[in-house]
Amino acid sequence: MKRQKKGQDLLVRRSKKEDLDLKYQLKKYDVMNNLVLNTLQDSLTHFREGNFENIDEEVLCGELAQILIDNTNFSKKNLGDVDSYDYKKTIFFDYKSACFKILDGLEKGLELDQKNKGLKLRVDRCDEILKDQESIKKYLLERFGGMNIFGDKIEAELKVYPKLKKQYQVYVDRHGFPEGAIFDNELLAGIIKELKDSGELDENYCQ
Repeated sequence: MKRQKKGQDLLVRRSKKEDLDLKYQLKKYDVMNNLVLNTLQDSLTHFREGNFENIDEEVLCGELAQILIDNTNFSKKNLGDVDSYDYKKTIFFDYKSACFKILDGLEKGLELDQKNKGLKLRVDRCDEILKDQESIKKYLLERFGGMNIFGDKIEAELKVYPKLKKQYQVYVDRHGFPEGAIFDNELLAGIIKELKDSGELDENYCQ
């Protein structure tokens, strides 16, 4: 049997140590994937699809945060013997998949930010309309001008919001508010007839 030289023996021992260190690092990534990334990916999927009710905030901000901040979860003591550890060959692809989920989440976040900016503009517009009675009157006249869909004329001093005439209210309840306040005459005529037949409108009522 050929005797190993001293330098060769050192190289073998060093390679063994490096192999164990490599397995230790790989196992840390494996544990991180199992304990944290899998749950994060599920949450990011719910986020992307708008299923916010399925995201457990306590798990994200509590349980997972505690796992990450506690380095002992990834210590050699907790990971145990790594000599027999058979690392997952798919670990790279697991992390690659997680990166795609993060990108999807960021893209959804940007989309939601744009929607929120649009909603803020609408809220600001509503605040502007509702700031005083004159603004409300002006908006109603601009929005529905030329259409007598309100039971009474819009007074300059509004104490309550004007109510729709009965037939228009029934129309909105059944079909929603029409785009551009253009009511379907056929549907409206049918509703007026119903209200007349039921006595809720006078027989001689004219639209």
